[in-house]
Amino acid sequence: MSITIYRIHSIPSSTNAYTTGRMETWTMKPDGTYTNEALAREAVIAGNLKYSELSRFLIDLTLDERDDFIENFCFNSSHLHLQKVFLGKPSKDLINAIIKSVKDQGTSVHRIV
Repeated sequence: MSITIYRIHSIPSSTNAYTTGRMETWTMKPDGTYTNEALAREAVIAGNLKYSELSRFLIDLTLDERDDFIENFCFNSSHLHLQKVFLGKPSKDLINAIIKSVKDQGTSVHRIV
């Protein structure tokens, strides 16, 4: 059995670096296929550390708290709307929640390809 992880790629759509309203075009693409779930989970964690807001939440945590928070962030429903890398293809409802979260922060998603 193979497990595919997916990543949201965001591309700025504005042509002016000084714009106040940020727009992005998103694409959802497979980011890797793994035969082992443990390897796929490690890839999701590594991807979220690199592409999402996960790393900023870890600053004030102890080493013991970090592992629990990373697991919760990447695989439990409480932080799914902040993720950029997923174990399996995310549902449309989840993608809409992510778009809403980004929009609340001042970024407009122009389209999803």
